[in-house]
Amino acid sequence: MRVGEKTFWLTLVIFFAFALTVFRLAFIGKVPISPDEAYYWSWSQKPAIAYFDQPGIVAWINWIFNHLPNAPNEFTVRLPAVLLMFLTTLLSFFAYLELFGSAK
Repeated sequence: MRVGEKTFWLTLVIFFAFALTVFRLAFIGKVPISPDEAYYWSWSQKPAIAYFDQPGIVAWINWIFNHLPNAPNEFTVRLPAVLLMFLTTLLSFFAYLELFGSAK
């Protein structure tokens, strides 16, 4: 893959991931909390190494974001998921480039 082509695809993926993240951020505070989100929030109040049905890092990440100003609310409960989706998109693209060497 040429350098210019790689830069084009990298720019396109970053733009797409950023635009999708902005769209998600615009709506995460407008929908009421679901029972699953409330469940995650409740066990993130006392983080542990692991839980029966989830790894401990989920609670630790939620705990960090629920100590932001004006937290907890719909926005701060969902914020870690949106930011981690953005990072996962970028890491998936970089893994694809590493494995296959082409963005086509």
